[in-house]
Amino acid sequence: MSNTGGILTEVVRIVSKEGILPFVRRVPRAVYSRTIPLEHRLSIRLQLQRIQGYSALDDPLEPLYIDPERIEYRSESRFLPERQYLGRIVDGDWDSKRTELKQTVIYQGLYERFVADRPWQETDYYLYAKQMIEEEGEYLGYTCVEEFLESRCTFVDELYDSLQESGYQSTGDARPVDHRRPWSSKDPTEISIVIGRNGEMLLHDGHHRLILARFLDLSEVPVHVLVRHKKWQEQREALVSGTRIESVDASHPDLAQIFD
Repeated sequence: MSNTGGILTEVVRIVSKEGILPFVRRVPRAVYSRTIPLEHRLSIRLQLQRIQGYSALDDPLEPLYIDPERIEYRSESRFLPERQYLGRIVDGDWDSKRTELKQTVIYQGLYERFVADRPWQETDYYLYAKQMIEEEGEYLGYTCVEEFLESRCTFVDELYDSLQESGYQSTGDARPVDHRRPWSSKDPTEISIVIGRNGEMLLHDGHHRLILARFLDLSEVPVHVLVRHKKWQEQREALVSGTRIESVDASHPDLAQIFD
């Protein structure tokens, strides 16, 4: 019943905001995504990519294991919902839109909390959330500053403790859950990246886990490639065919299967 209510709420939101025609156009895609299992949809996507001439293709549900220090930027281009983009090859200038990870509010706030050892109330993380809730009425699903502090900040503390004690726990393992955002624990991508035209790995989602892993000096974390730039995929294809590309770093995690 609650699921039905959620669907109806979404229908009302789309129709009231965009009109009936955009809603009607979305119905076939929505039915497809809700009725066909993700693994089957990804298999179909791989088959279509092979028909388009691509052969250097990896299973989108198989993560790469990388040193978290290798990800220095966050992508400002958003590919949502992630399930619909997982494993896609996308052209365009989306990879030029990026922000240095260390300049983000999340990084700075978590640094203040876990490296500088400040109370949450003195961190940019908390102060930004407070500002957003007061000005916009909501942040990360929270509408109350006190609840954000008691629930969200406690969740991040527990996540840090879990990573420190047990290392990185992949999807399906016991780990802290933010009960205001329970879907995040069921995300098939968890930490997701997008790869730009020159192979640059840009963070898409999973900021907290990646940043905390850096603070804890974890040697590697699993990440899923959400989108590859078409020009980067063309370099992968060239390498598979035996072409040497001097500018390509052979140690790049996304080339591991090609050079094995």
